[in-house]
Amino acid sequence: MEGKTFVIRKLKEHLREAAKYYPVISVAGPRQAGKSTMLKQAFPDYQYVSMEDPDIYALATSDARGFFDSYTDGVIIDEAQKVPNLFSYGKGMDKKRTPGRFVLSGSQNYLLHRNITQSLAGRIDLSTLYPLDFEEMGQIDSWDNHLEKTIINGFILGS
Repeated sequence: MEGKTFVIRKLKEHLREAAKYYPVISVAGPRQAGKSTMLKQAFPDYQYVSMEDPDIYALATSDARGFFDSYTDGVIIDEAQKVPNLFSYGKGMDKKRTPGRFVLSGSQNYLLHRNITQSLAGRIDLSTLYPLDFEEMGQIDSWDNHLEKTIINGFILGS
């Protein structure tokens, strides 16, 4: 990733702190907001799996228990909304309630609040990652934080 500058997201520290208490951490937000990148930075020792990988998806949909059992340490499960039946296994995912064991992310408002909050009540921290705010934009060298220019051009960097 040489040559790329990553914006340090404010939500990152909240997630790291929440992972000390909750077995499941959830981050939802719009596509391309930087969820996967931020989670990989926040939890560099975690395994990363994406439900867009056909093999991972097949295992998760056909054998959710086996899927969860294959990850004994921390794991980031990206695009979790693609396998909503995973949430029904919430109570059994981690009988010891190991803090920070699972990190879920999804680009839709997959916080199908009913499914998640019922099956993971008291076990999950729910967060949303929004696009960059003004403070985060200030980390970008080419960002010109003149209000007038932003109003006219929107958040087009380098314009």
